Amino acid sequence: MSVNLSGRFGLFEMILVVTIVGVLAAAGVKYYGQIMDDSRRVALLTQARAFTAVVAQVHWSWLVKGVNVVQASDQADGAVVIDTMPLFVNKFGWPTHSQKSLHGRPLSALGCKQVWDLIMQNAGDIRIKDSAGLRPDGTLSVSVVDGSVCRFEMLSPSNLLHYFDYSVINGSVDVVTGQKLE
Repeated sequence: MSVNLSGRFGLFEMILVVTIVGVLAAAGVKYYGQIMDDSRRVALLTQARAFTAVVAQVHWSWLVKGVNVVQASDQADGAVVIDTMPLFVNKFGWPTHSQKSLHGRPLSALGCKQVWDLIMQNAGDIRIKDSAGLRPDGTLSVSVVDGSVCRFEMLSPSNLLHYFDYSVINGSVDVVTGQKLE
């Protein structure tokens, strides 16, 4: 066996170092993916809590007929005014849309998006879920489920679905996180 006294690395040492770096990088990528999934889950939970709090305040204003409430008529739904913008409520007092053009129509993803935009004010991008479905980029998508529930959902890069459902019948907000999609 010869001893390398020239101060250079031999082939074996180089292969060993490259292998160790590769194993560490692979572990780091997996850990990074888990951190991204966790951060998206926590972000959705935080947004769901904030959304729930403001929806409850809007409903309370409607119940007590506060100074910021516009009563319903044949031509328009009742509304609660937030920063000079009307947030229209259904007959149960839960927010459904923010444009008069949606008066008298069934619940729509556009109406759900309008509620989100007015309540959350600059909470980031949100799009109406289209036929292409969800994209694993962390953007929130909105759709209507069963005609009375707004679903706000996010798909993580590892195909974990996080969402919350807002019922315009009773105002409940149900959160589901970490549902694995095949």
